Amino acid sequence: MNLTMTLLREKETTCRKPFRCMAGNVMVEKGEKYMKATVAWDDRVYDWKQCLKCYQAQQESDRPEYLYEEECFNEGWAYEDKVGCCADK
Repeated sequence: MNLTMTLLREKETTCRKPFRCMAGNVMVEKGEKYMKATVAWDDRVYDWKQCLKCYQAQQESDRPEYLYEEECFNEGWAYEDKVGCCADK
């Protein structure tokens, strides 16, 4: 099992169908810009979609890579403190 995350692609795109930000769990509505990343982790490929507010906070944080809730828990961090910022929208 490969637990190293590899960023394969990342781009800003326009939402065509509403979805929940994977970092902050608020709705990203049709027409809004968001960041989409394709990552390889755990021997699988995933798409990670998040609002621009969470993406910006992530880039400014001390760990700008994509974090999963379990990883934050294992490190002793509060997930919301690291990336879940869009709940303040």
